[in-house]
Amino acid sequence: MAVGRNRAGIGLADCRLQIAVVHWSPLNKAFDTSALTLSQWGLCLAMASAVFWFSELRKLGMRLHQGKAVLHQKRRIF
Repeated sequence: MAVGRNRAGIGLADCRLQIAVVHWSPLNKAFDTSALTLSQWGLCLAMASAVFWFSELRKLGMRLHQGKAVLHQKRRIF
C-alpha cells in the first residue's frame, strides 16, 4: 500500500507518538518533556484546530455569498 493512501493511519500514528513523547517516562527524558494536564491538552487541541475551523467558516461564508448572488441573478430574468 502506498504511503499517501493511508493518511488517517499516519495521522493516528503521529498523534500516538506525540502523546508517548509527552507521557511516557523514557521519551520524557529523551526529549526533555513533562506530562500535560487535561486542560493543557484541551488548549492544544483548540489551538491546533483553530485553522481548520476558520477555514470551514470562510468556505461557508463564501458559499452563502455565492448563493445570494445566484438568487439575485434569478430575480433579474425579464
